[in-house]
Amino acid sequence: MKAVRRFYFYALTLISLELVVWGLYTLISAIWRTTEAIGFNDILASGLAQILIGLPIFVFHARIIQRDAIKEEEENLSLIRAIFIDIVRLISLGAVMVNSINLIDQLLQEVVPSQYIQACNMNCSDAKDSITIILINLLVWMLAERILNSGQAIPQEFENQIKIRRIYRYVWLISAIVTLVYSIQSLLQEIIFNITSMVSQSAHLSTEYIAMILVSAVIWAWTWRLLQNSYKTAEEKNAGIRYVVFFGITFVSIAIVLSVCGILIHKLLGWLLGTPYTLQNFINHFSSEIALIVPSSILWAYYGQKLTDAIEHAPEAYLQFLYRRIFSSVLSLAGSILTFIGLQYLFGECIDLIFGYRQLGPGAWNQFTTGIALLLLGVPLWIRHWKILQNEVSQENDYGSTARASTLRRVYLYLIVFGSVLGAMIVAGALIYQLINAAVGNSMSNLGHFTVNQIVFTIQFVVWLLYHRSIMQTDNQSIQITTENRFTAFATLIFESEEEVSLIDKIAIHITRKMPDLPIKRMQTTQEFTAADIALFPIVLVSTQTLMEFSAKQQKILKGFTGKILVLPVITNQLININVLTQNDLIKSTLEILHQIIEGQQIKPAHTRNGWVIAGYIFAALFALYFLLIGVSIFLG
Repeated sequence: MKAVRRFYFYALTLISLELVVWGLYTLISAIWRTTEAIGFNDILASGLAQILIGLPIFVFHARIIQRDAIKEEEENLSLIRAIFIDIVRLISLGAVMVNSINLIDQLLQEVVPSQYIQACNMNCSDAKDSITIILINLLVWMLAERILNSGQAIPQEFENQIKIRRIYRYVWLISAIVTLVYSIQSLLQEIIFNITSMVSQSAHLSTEYIAMILVSAVIWAWTWRLLQNSYKTAEEKNAGIRYVVFFGITFVSIAIVLSVCGILIHKLLGWLLGTPYTLQNFINHFSSEIALIVPSSILWAYYGQKLTDAIEHAPEAYLQFLYRRIFSSVLSLAGSILTFIGLQYLFGECIDLIFGYRQLGPGAWNQFTTGIALLLLGVPLWIRHWKILQNEVSQENDYGSTARASTLRRVYLYLIVFGSVLGAMIVAGALIYQLINAAVGNSMSNLGHFTVNQIVFTIQFVVWLLYHRSIMQTDNQSIQITTENRFTAFATLIFESEEEVSLIDKIAIHITRKMPDLPIKRMQTTQEFTAADIALFPIVLVSTQTLMEFSAKQQKILKGFTGKILVLPVITNQLININVLTQNDLIKSTLEILHQIIEGQQIKPAHTRNGWVIAGYIFAALFALYFLLIGVSIFLG
């Protein structure tokens, strides 16, 4: 109920605040245009109406949420409040960013001689309008900072604010990077076009791109500095979103560089094989691709190195291995797909030439150069990173065993096997369909060509399938042997009292089901035991209640135990552990911790994630994707 009430008040506060902001802008704009008779009264009335409607609603709801935040700590620390604060910041500073670009663009057009620049391509506003919007939004931002934080003694200590602020900073970082890459690419494209243009004219550059570079570079530098300073704390340094953003930036930049390189290699090979290009024409025609590869390569080099440093300084060894495995798996899979498609192009063209469906010439060379370009990119990418993955699993140690059994490796192999089986089914099914049609007298005109083409394509899928299937079988054999040896080394002793027999029965059943190779022994608390008896077991499982019922002698023996003692919380009608509320949670947590001990991981009790935090991460990712798609659409346009 409180969450719904919070959402209502904060949503109306935000909407009415923006209504007041735009009302102020409209009103000031109308005052500045008093000399313009047309539309003055209409603009003035619109601004006054927005303020008169929005201001009372804003004041009323803002006072209530501020009063609640001061009176109740729960309200002050709520996640909705944290999201609201940073949305206000984001909208205000976003408007400042856009209008700063427009303002700088207008100033550059006034300062730079007109023969060196061209008119703004975007929907640029008047300098007065830009200044008005900047001042209003800066005022709103400063007032929001002061009012909304007045009830917070030390906001840095609030978990919700920390999480949302972290997302907020990375949203700005990604926005600045996308804008910076787009503006640099556009400016370089204009420079290349001016240099290689066949038309004799003075060089013209768009001031809008220069303005975008200046503003986005400042935002990137400021945000990146804040993030780097925050990495001095372990919580920020090891935050999951940091690795997600670094991986995302690196993978996107790699994808852009490889795609552009593929296009350029394809066209370059076509040029060498007879496509009528001059060097000037070639550079001019592909100026957009050449310009894009420069900022993308810089981004790849810089954030690729930052990702490497972050992986090397991950808090736990198994996380370092996991992140490296993610990086190599994604690139290896991409290389495998590129290699497969490249071979398909080459085989298909060879078959067309053999059957006379294509003659040697620009059309055939175009398909050949496409296949060669894909192979030149895919084969090195696949071999390099697949070799890294294979070197991991070839090690006869815990690291190699973990790599062979990792979920990521299984997903990688099953994706290729699934795709190979599905592709072979589709291709072979199409072939059988045509052969049956031919057998009943409804043969297609080019049946021989089609049959050979489908057979070769099916063989390609089968080769991919058999190779990766053999890798899976080798992994399974090694996993089975390693698992048996590992679990045998972690025999577990479970103490149980008469009252806990039912619970221990369920735990034992789940252990046997999930970890069948783990030896377990159950001992009644009434049985006497010595240090030598429990020394045979690396792990001892006992409840809090049973531990308190042990005699002084038994407790002394347990204190001298050198293995791991896993203590189960008490679950009764009178006493409920705050971390494990149900018996199912207790069993699940016990199994997870046992698995962490056996795998040599840092012990982390099971916990649930806050749904609002997950939603925040999702919206941040969608916001970043939105900016990325804008950049891509502008580039393609």
